[in-house]
Amino acid sequence: MSYGLNGMTVLSGETFMFNLKTKILIIVALSTQLHLSIAAAQQDRVEADKMRIKQMLEGFYKSYISDNNLPESKRPKDPKAPVLKHSQLFTKEFLLAYRKFMSRSDIDHDPIVQSNDVPEKFIVKEVRLDGSTAYARLEYVGYPADTPLLEVRLKEQNGTWLIDAIGDFNKAQPRRSSRKY
Repeated sequence: MSYGLNGMTVLSGETFMFNLKTKILIIVALSTQLHLSIAAAQQDRVEADKMRIKQMLEGFYKSYISDNNLPESKRPKDPKAPVLKHSQLFTKEFLLAYRKFMSRSDIDHDPIVQSNDVPEKFIVKEVRLDGSTAYARLEYVGYPADTPLLEVRLKEQNGTWLIDAIGDFNKAQPRRSSRKY
């Protein structure tokens, strides 16, 4: 290092290149750390979304099953009531399709459980996110072990996950699927 005019430090070419290489390495290291931090935050968000979806679905189905297992005299008169009281959990499109379906006279199964019988319980076995769409697979508790899992599609709207399809209800997919995620 040498001193120039007015006491300013002038670096030799070798010192200048060393300092430039060091600065570049620091920038690369910071950039890599930032990228890793962003990736970790995104993974944390994905896991948090999966947990929220799992809790929401298990809570909804617990309430739905409880309402449907009440003695006949205590059940709501409107068969749509156990779903409509949770309308904030569904997309508008789902609710429109549900109301239309429930107004039919030839209903052969419960579209919410995709069965004639309401199970004891549902357990969310898997949740997979694909952008603003999520897919959950639920196990019927109290059904034979080889019963296919119930598939639920959810859509994220304004930061909230909403049920958009259950089994074959409100989508053109098989009622239940045994495919692996």
